[in-house]
Amino acid sequence: MPSEKPGKKVKSIKKYKETVHIYFTSGERLIISYETYIDYPLYEGKEITSKEYQDIVNSEKVSSLYIKTAKSLLAHPKSEKKVREALYDKGLGKKDVERVVSRLISEGYLNEKAFVEGYQYIYNERNLGKRSIISKLKEKGYTEEAINSLKFDTGEEKEKINKLLPTLEKKYARYPLNVKKEKIRAALLSKGYDYDLVREALTSVTSEDIALVDASLSKEMSKQVKSKENKYNGKELKTHVINSLLQKGYSYNKIIKEWNEKYETN
Repeated sequence: MPSEKPGKKVKSIKKYKETVHIYFTSGERLIISYETYIDYPLYEGKEITSKEYQDIVNSEKVSSLYIKTAKSLLAHPKSEKKVREALYDKGLGKKDVERVVSRLISEGYLNEKAFVEGYQYIYNERNLGKRSIISKLKEKGYTEEAINSLKFDTGEEKEKINKLLPTLEKKYARYPLNVKKEKIRAALLSKGYDYDLVREALTSVTSEDIALVDASLSKEMSKQVKSKENKYNGKELKTHVINSLLQKGYSYNKIIKEWNEKYETN
């Protein structure tokens, strides 16, 4: 079997601070890193086959993507899964992808356990609960092993809930107590806190702002009347309005009192 014919001949080599420029007699120029230059020693007058040239190009691509990925991970940590996906998107084959990932891990740039700990700190600062933190880490592609290495302290979860409660109580102050508690419950659960911790926290929510609730009832009643008066009138209107307000959690006695004051004539 005849040997492969030389594909290119090196005309000259120029070395710069971070790169090496290889000029060929064909007029082409190839820019490579010093790492690639060391792996593939080139010199003026050297002839390389088309396969050797392609090997150098591919090696440089792998080296360049390693460097770019390492820099990216320093600023924006990613899971091994996301790193692999990004490398595949750049056109690397499985062997080269695993080569880059393995090197990133061995040199400390890709450390899932350290990354999830960092994200846990960030999410704790945002007052997210355990379930939300785990869910977000799974969305980012982190492994079960890395996620399971995290420690969630019940006392810390309670502290975060207690930080949120004053804001939530203020936000839902205009609602009747039972409705306010349900809205606070839903808000805390949506932030990822365990149901038992939320239930315990709600035991401290025991009062409502009577003035705000009464004002809210009056406003809501006027709104309901306006939306229904074209369809109903008299007792039928009253019944529909009362039912709507009851469904919103307002007290029957307060509804009747407000209705009488606003709409009943002597």
